[in-house]
Formats: sequence, structure tokens, C-alpha cells
Amino acid sequence: MNASFYTSCTVLAIDCRLYQDNMGLTPVVDGYYSDYTDCFQVVSGVITAVSTCSPIYYVGQSALGGIIAYILEPGDPNYVAGEQHGLVATTSNISAGAEWGCWGTMLSGADGTAIGTGQQNTIDIMAGCPTAGIAARLCGDLVQGGYNDWFLPSKDELNKLYINKVAIGGFADSIYWASGEVFNTFTLGRTQNFADGFQGTAYKYLAYHVRAIRYF
Repeated sequence: MNASFYTSCTVLAIDCRLYQDNMGLTPVVDGYYSDYTDCFQVVSGVITAVSTCSPIYYVGQSALGGIIAYILEPGDPNYVAGEQHGLVATTSNISAGAEWGCWGTMLSGADGTAIGTGQQNTIDIMAGCPTAGIAARLCGDLVQGGYNDWFLPSKDELNKLYINKVAIGGFADSIYWASGEVFNTFTLGRTQNFADGFQGTAYKYLAYHVRAIRYF
């Protein structure tokens, strides 16, 4: 275990540090450690306990049916201290050119922008727009990695994917759809340009990239 390679984390509401077992060294700092699978305690340089603990996830990790895209932080909706929750992205784009759908129709709901609203937005879009092949339906009907609860990300969720796009991988320097319909309009959906991060709107009949996510 390389004592110089660890970062603070939280597992089971205790102070826990990550390690890489690449030098065969015991951490010099007493405390709890994890290798993403097992937890153990070091006291006076001696490993004194080993037990299975909740997995420790990190952005860019292949897990839970896709790639860990974001881990909730204090202040985020649905953040729980001592627990890891967040967003998982599909391993690649699920479309390079899908419409938001139902241009000229104002849907009921589908106007959430915050983290935690993308799934309900997707449900609302699918309920109000029967068109096949639209961005939300491609996500909502998706089965990948053993999971069937994928959805089109909300504005703020999509922005987290943009911020972490290098670690997640597989994005084009192009425009992506978010699941939010612009409030009180029947023509515009929300977008984000993954070349420069600009968040805007576009006519719902235009075809843009789509990347699905799920919650964990």
C-alpha cells in the first residue's frame, strides 16, 4: 500500500482513505482505508481489521451499468452525508442526431432544471409526446449494463457531464439535448454545447446528440 496515494472520502460515515496496493507498504497514517472493495483499519502501522464495506465510487469509473459521471456534494439536492449517490452515464452517446420532439406542443411538466429532475422530465416527455425516436424516448426505453432506468439528463445534470466530460469520455464537441422544455413555450428545449459549455435552447425539431444517465 502506497501511503502517499490516498484521498479523503467517506464510507459508512467514518473517515476513510483510498490506497493503491502497488508498493506493498502499510499506510503510515492510522485510520480507515479502502481499496474500493474492502475496508480495513490501521493502528500503529498494523492492519487490525478487514471488513466488506460499501463500494467507493469515483468519476470515470466503470460501474453500475455505465460510467460514474458525478458524485453528489454538500448542497446538491438529495445529498446524504456519509453516503455516495450521483449520476451514471451510458458508456457512449446513444444518438448523434435525435429530436427533442413534439415541436408545437407544450407538454405538461418536463420543466425541471435541477439535479434530480431529469428522470421525471423524461417520464413527462414520454407521456406527452408519442413520437418514436425522440431523445427522451431513446433514453427512457434504453436497457444497458443490466439497468432499465435511464433517462435524459436535466439542464444541471447535463452540465455535470460537461464538467467531467474528459473523465467520462466519449463526448463529441457538439450540442446535446437536456430534458427540460423551456417553461411556457411549445417550441424550445434546453441544450448544452460540449465544445464550449454554453447552455442554451433550440427548436425541438432539431437533431442533436443524446447521452443517457441514471441515478445511483
